[in-house]
Amino acid sequence: MRVDGKRLCDEQLKIRVRRRFRRDPPIDWFRILADLQYAGINNADVARILGVPESNVRTNWKHGGRPNYEDGAALVKLHHLVMTLKQERQKSAALAVI
Repeated sequence: MRVDGKRLCDEQLKIRVRRRFRRDPPIDWFRILADLQYAGINNADVARILGVPESNVRTNWKHGGRPNYEDGAALVKLHHLVMTLKQERQKSAALAVI
C-alpha cells in the first residue's frame, strides 16, 4: 500500500521490479583497447599507466577476459580521458580550417 492509500496493481509492481533489476550492457573491453590503440596508446602503455602486467592487457582483456573492478574502472577512465582529448583536438583543428 502506498502513502496515499491506493494500492498498486500487479502490473505496476512488475514494472517497478524490472526497472530496479535492469542491468547495464556488458562492457566491450576489446573495443575500449582498440580505441586506445587507434588513438596512439599501445597495450604496453595501457599496462604501464594502469600498473598491471602487459600480459593482462595483451592476452586476457583483449581476448574476452574481464579486468577486476579497480583495473576496469581505471581503464574506462583512461578511455574517457583519451577520447575527450581526441574530440577536442578534432574540434580545434576544424575551427582552425574555418
